[in-house]
Order: sequence, then structure tokens, then C-alpha cells
Amino acid sequence: MKIVFLDVDGVLDSLQYWQSVEAYGEAPLDPDAVKRLARLVEQAGGRNEVALVLTSSWRVGWERDAALCGNEGTLLNEALAEEGLFVFDRTTVESVGGRPKEIKKWLREYPGKVESFVILDDANFLWDEEGLTPYWVQTDFQFGGLKDEHIAQALAILQKQPLRLKLRNLRKE
Repeated sequence: MKIVFLDVDGVLDSLQYWQSVEAYGEAPLDPDAVKRLARLVEQAGGRNEVALVLTSSWRVGWERDAALCGNEGTLLNEALAEEGLFVFDRTTVESVGGRPKEIKKWLREYPGKVESFVILDDANFLWDEEGLTPYWVQTDFQFGGLKDEHIAQALAILQKQPLRLKLRNLRKE
């Protein structure tokens, strides 16, 4: 399984996109960015080999059972479904260590085999302190979120692993 750790704000939406639409509340996610994410998943092996794991603050409103999703979770599910995508899981919300620790915890606790992973996020959550910078693709909240060049970077990260030894090191702690 290949994992895409997914932020939403700054990846699937952006200030540039919001300024281009009249009714933000009706279309908070950029359909072009969602299409790019779908292209990344397809090029990395397809939905059977690539799983989306939410790291975004949007994960608080997302549940596996769609009937239990809050507004943001429902909007995300609907936008992804239009491209044949779905959220596989989400990281926990930790009080100490933030997203890098949450990702490492998810990797430690996931019972399946993780072949490779990439982190799509616009913000630097001090990825380097946890050894995750090589897996991070930085998108841009102001200027369009997920772009074609980010897809190329993400694919390169997903393809240069198997990470048996690297994952073993990341899972320690």
C-alpha cells in the first residue's frame, strides 16, 4: 500500500481559488486540485494500491461512516467521490508533536504493509525534526494548492522507496 498523507487547506483549495469563485461556501474545494490528486493516485498505482490518509484539520469532521461526517467531512467526501477517490483513514489529533508525530504514530500502528508514502501539505510543521522532510511535498496556499509540479515530486517520492529500513527507523520511538 502506498499512502498519501493529505492536508486539505492549501492542497485541495487555495486563496487564489477562493478569490476566483463567488460563493466560497458552495465550492470550498478546487475541482482542478482534486483532479490533480486523482491523477497522482492513478499514476502511483490506482485506488487499489494508493490510500488517502487525512492529516488536515478537516479530519476532525470526517468519519469512516459518512452518515457521521460533519459538514467539512461531507464536502470532502463528495469532492473526492466525483473523481473516484475516497479517504481511507485519518491520523489522530495529538496534543504534543503535531502532524509529524501523528503521521509517525499512524505508520507505527497501521497493521498493513506500507510500501511508500508522501506528505502533501502547504505548511512546514517542522517535518525535519522527525525525519519526514524527504517525504514532504510543499504546496502553496496562496497560489493554487496542488499543482502539476507537485504531482511529479510526489510520484518521485513514492517511487524511490521501498522503505523497509527507512520505515523501521521512522516507526521507532
